[in-house]
Amino acid sequence: MLKLLAYLASCLFRLFLNIRHKLFDNGNLKTTKFSNVITICVGNLTVGGTGKTPFTEMLVENLGRNHKVAVLSRGYGRRSKGFIEVTTRSSYKQVGDEPKQMKLKFPEILVAVCEKRVEGVERIMTLYPDTEIIILDDAFQHRRIEPTVNIVLVDYSRPIYEDELLPLGTLRDLPSQLPRAHFVCVTKCTDTMSPMDMRVMNNGLKLFPYQNLYFTRMINGTPRPVFPEDAMIESPVSGNNVLALAAIGNPQPFVDSLELRYKVVERMLFRDHHPYNVNDMETIQARLAELPDDTLIVTTEKDAVKLTGKNRIPLNIRKRLFFVPVQISFVSDTRENFLNQLDSYVRKNQTDSLLYTK
Repeated sequence: MLKLLAYLASCLFRLFLNIRHKLFDNGNLKTTKFSNVITICVGNLTVGGTGKTPFTEMLVENLGRNHKVAVLSRGYGRRSKGFIEVTTRSSYKQVGDEPKQMKLKFPEILVAVCEKRVEGVERIMTLYPDTEIIILDDAFQHRRIEPTVNIVLVDYSRPIYEDELLPLGTLRDLPSQLPRAHFVCVTKCTDTMSPMDMRVMNNGLKLFPYQNLYFTRMINGTPRPVFPEDAMIESPVSGNNVLALAAIGNPQPFVDSLELRYKVVERMLFRDHHPYNVNDMETIQARLAELPDDTLIVTTEKDAVKLTGKNRIPLNIRKRLFFVPVQISFVSDTRENFLNQLDSYVRKNQTDSLLYTK
């Protein structure tokens, strides 16, 4: 019975999406294209867990060297409304965990949140008219803005051509929308991925000649203490007992990576964007009491942003709490090729924009 209800709900969701996209395609719903700034959308078709934040950070790091870059996010899970410019002192509850993470990592870059993306871009250009590129975080299905460049991320472990729409599967948009993407980046690829695996994925995605396909991996750095002044040790070492703590869209690859290096004696996994509270701290303390005395807590970089309130985190947890920094690595050394292709899009559209404004 539950499966039947999920199927019916999925069919209704498909109908809604088809109607909505048709209204945008026909011009019945308005789409805005900005001529005074380059907009790059980083999105996906599934619910969370494709690695949008580290991918966006990679873009900021590289594009920010030669361009005035800003990041605009909805600020999912925040308790505020409207346009807010994120600062390093902003509460993640007011701006969202991912925007706060990006601002801490790139304090010199403008990061803003606004649930109305068109308004957000307009506010940025009014306040900072010299902005050259705005990266739109998680805006592929938004469609109120027609970006200069669309980048869609696909989780290697959850191919969209083998998935179903919510609630039957994890798709939140139609695979038929993939042709709107200029770049399709398969994320979280395994170290053992072969050329045959790439061909299978390429065939399954059925991309058009104008679309660029890239394969990437998540590279975990050395865990760092969230509270360096209280940490028991500098960093976990191979074989350490570890409690894996995460509140992200798809935590399994994170846990799998920990199991390759450490002895994962406990897992505490919450829904994506979960705000840790006092009860959670008590639960973690209780779990630690049942585990070996040398057990360390290892969490994600996104979760660490929500676990920095020293007054809310008991000393016993602060001493053991570490986070894993993550970076994007391109398979087959294709990173420079990707960046060069992206830069060519940016340069072409900057030239078109100058001609248009004249």
